[in-house]
Amino acid sequence: MVHYGWRTAFMLTGLLGMFWLIVWLVVYRPDRNNSHDSSLVQSGDKKIERENRGETEKCFESRWIDLFKYRQILELTFARFFEEPTAWFYLTWLPKYLVEFRHFQIIEMGVSLMVPFIFFGFWLPIGRVAV
Repeated sequence: MVHYGWRTAFMLTGLLGMFWLIVWLVVYRPDRNNSHDSSLVQSGDKKIERENRGETEKCFESRWIDLFKYRQILELTFARFFEEPTAWFYLTWLPKYLVEFRHFQIIEMGVSLMVPFIFFGFWLPIGRVAV
């Protein structure tokens, strides 16, 4: 980015995404012999009739607030509540602060900001296993 500018970094990222899309479309083949042909799908103790060859679909109806009865939803909400602001701090505010107020060069700022992401990359999998 220092030598070629932000436009080149933006274009390379976009081209990488397009390349991945092409690879995915060539490699991915959905399983044609899976259970999607059955007219009855069992999910836990709830039976859901699916729309299959003209059959009507019955779905479990609930209010969205009822989702907070589940422990997993509460854990995910709690974790995201604290993780998102921290991640955006490291992605947006801190780089601008280091360059504008501490007069870091872009290379110095990049090297300094690698430390938190290396730390997160090491500890997040350990935290997931520990929970």
